Amino acid sequence: MIELLLYPLLLSIPLAVLIGPVGSILVWRRSSFLSDVIAHMGILAFALAEILQWPILPVSMCVSVGIACLLEWAPSFVPKDAWLAGLSSFGIAVGLILLSALNVGGNFDHVFWGDMFSLTLMDVVIVSIAAGFLGMHLIVFWKSLLLIIFHEQLAVLDGVPVPFIKVITNIVAGVVIALCLKVMGVLLAGALFVLPSVGMRYLNLSPERHIVGTVVLILLSFIVGLGMSFECDVIVAPCVIISLIFLNFTLFFIKKGIDSRPEK
Repeated sequence: MIELLLYPLLLSIPLAVLIGPVGSILVWRRSSFLSDVIAHMGILAFALAEILQWPILPVSMCVSVGIACLLEWAPSFVPKDAWLAGLSSFGIAVGLILLSALNVGGNFDHVFWGDMFSLTLMDVVIVSIAAGFLGMHLIVFWKSLLLIIFHEQLAVLDGVPVPFIKVITNIVAGVVIALCLKVMGVLLAGALFVLPSVGMRYLNLSPERHIVGTVVLILLSFIVGLGMSFECDVIVAPCVIISLIFLNFTLFFIKKGIDSRPEK
């Protein structure tokens, strides 16, 4: 049991460090739909990787980064949510056509809901390195990011390069989502970026504490989800999401209970 759970548990630490800040930034920017779109484009990335006989990770990163950049280059007359929905539908359709018409591969289960028990030490190392780069990105751009998220006009007046930082942030989000596809699959990866941050909003914390709380929430959901999956012999990804929803409701009721206490 310990050997089987070792790599998933080790990977959950840097993965939570990656997802917590990125998911929070997407929710604060009201761009949480981007996580679902990039995750669903994993079907196209998988089809291209199989056709080109390339590793899935660099292909999914390229596709994710491309979609993240296209968000900022959307035509002004098209709403961003409609633009993203169109890109998502196009990517899914093309990916499914390629897989079907070219008869690529056979079993696509790991594409749709991931395979956390097949992780290797190299996966842990890659995600840990990515977590380090994300930390550097946040340290360099943190104040500018907060200013753009909460007071974009003030950021422009303050001389912050808003378009550049937005594109860089979207690229980082695309890479992080691509890293999550092997663990959560294309169907549920997006939920892992939205639910924890939404759950932490009940507590009305500062941005920094909000991110720390989100990371802790994701770690707990991974631990509970892995245990549930191992004991019940079911898929990991849905167990993680169910655990996350349960933890969200727990936070909500705790907050409600604290707020309803009569003041002394």
